Amino acid sequence: MIEEFFKQRSTVARLQSGPMAPQLPSIAEALHQEQYPPETIRRYVRLADGLGRWLSEHGLSLAETDETILARYRGHTGKRHKGQLRAAGRGLAKLLALLRAQDAVGEPVRSADSEGDRLVAAFDFHLQHVAGLMPGTRSQYLRWARLFVKATADTESFDIAKVTPQAITDFVCAEAAKLKSPACAAPATGMRVFLRFLVASKGLPPGVTGAVPTIRQWKLASLPKHLSADEVDRTLATCDEQSPAGKRDRAILLLLVRLALRAGEVARLRLSDIDWREGAVRI
Repeated sequence: MIEEFFKQRSTVARLQSGPMAPQLPSIAEALHQEQYPPETIRRYVRLADGLGRWLSEHGLSLAETDETILARYRGHTGKRHKGQLRAAGRGLAKLLALLRAQDAVGEPVRSADSEGDRLVAAFDFHLQHVAGLMPGTRSQYLRWARLFVKATADTESFDIAKVTPQAITDFVCAEAAKLKSPACAAPATGMRVFLRFLVASKGLPPGVTGAVPTIRQWKLASLPKHLSADEVDRTLATCDEQSPAGKRDRAILLLLVRLALRAGEVARLRLSDIDWREGAVRI
């Protein structure tokens, strides 16, 4: 089965020599049956191989692997500079489910579900069977639902009366502040979906969804606010003042930098807009 997805003999040989070699064909077959694309299947097979080698290096067995060990492995893989998990740390939950389906890994020991756990499970059922959402989308929404339930429940019981506008606003703002600009709106989106579920199933007042604050996301927020004086000088130095085009470019840059004109305003300037005697420009 592995040979169908990997053409290079060296890659196949490396995968077949690893600690996870017996499980790899079944993993690939299960993903193929679920109609995963070949590139995704290859990624999961590499992920399983990397996990198996890490377990072997640390003296851990596959049979004892659980969520705690996977958390250690994620920490080992590290994150990219934007805070995202590297490829070696993504998809571990799905991989663990596949290994459990093969009985290669034991089922986790579960404590008695609390009322909050049952609420989140009902929300997951709603997302899957009513809203028809894909697993990746459901996992994102479930993340914020779990965090909110944990933040608002003092004990194992969950009181719907504690879902107040102030609690919602405080939670979304606190979670959004932990994220970078591209992802900071995710808590607000997830909470709106969860609150609509609570309105439909738990009698939460419909108007409470309006308590979710709008998280502002500026498209150019990652750009610097302004150039430093040294950067301006180096930019001006790139213009060839001996050529007409270079003189034009330098004049445009000076209008942008010194007068703070917009690009469209500079483009629409005509000689008649310049008062040479007064040293003024009409915009």
